[in-house]
Amino acid sequence: MIPVILAIGLIGLAAMILARTVALDIRVNAFQLREAEAESWANGLAQLAAYELAAARSSVGSGPLKIDGTPLVCRAGRESAVIEAFDAAGLVDINFAPQDVFEQLFVKLDVKKERAAQLAAAIVDFRSLNDGQTVGNIDPAQYAATGRAYGPKHAPFATTGELEQVLGMTRDLFSRVHPFVTTHSRMTYIDPNVASSEIMALQLPDLSTPRTVTRSFVIRAAVRSEGQTRFVREAVVELAQGQPDGFLLKEWTRLDTRENRHRDKLEAGSCLDILLSK
Repeated sequence: MIPVILAIGLIGLAAMILARTVALDIRVNAFQLREAEAESWANGLAQLAAYELAAARSSVGSGPLKIDGTPLVCRAGRESAVIEAFDAAGLVDINFAPQDVFEQLFVKLDVKKERAAQLAAAIVDFRSLNDGQTVGNIDPAQYAATGRAYGPKHAPFATTGELEQVLGMTRDLFSRVHPFVTTHSRMTYIDPNVASSEIMALQLPDLSTPRTVTRSFVIRAAVRSEGQTRFVREAVVELAQGQPDGFLLKEWTRLDTRENRHRDKLEAGSCLDILLSK
């Protein structure tokens, strides 16, 4: 009798474990489905925004999607989305900006002045072509001392993501500085005529600098659901008349969800209706 009762008990325990496992699998699958849905929306909205900019050409920024970082908050199916577009000329180009611009940028982001100067020197050293020499008093051995298996690149930054490799840069600081930088303006200083209100508030040097012939834009599309950011896509496009789509896709990057800075904005309507309206 006891073996029978024990067997029934074990069967009941197994059934309970199975039920909980199935319930957990359902929740995991639902989460994964929501994540995939958010990624699809973010990708689609970033592409749609690129087409919007290319179609506008000479009047770019005159439609619902502005090019000074003004967030467009809208509905993406059952989710909420934030779409931003920035003229690259209104951002700090980490391949061309002088050291004092970086120092000012970090200080304005609440980095202590001494550390800001060290970070600025490390950035200039990292991109410097003077391979084998120290620039800004940065010793390549300092990279090894912090556990890095590499030293300064001594070449231009290929993407803004490479800033994370610079001596002294942390993940948190990178998340804070990333919205204000680019590798696509090819300008020494920002153009105040197209810079966002956020970057203008930093009071960075904005000396008169000739605009480059090409026009590049940074697009960020973030999708939120159930009170949290699910996915953020960043695309960098360069307008090009000879291209079938009217633009060249220069970068296509998934950003840390912490970089969505517009969580409390009110939705303006359907993203598709707004972007496709004429």
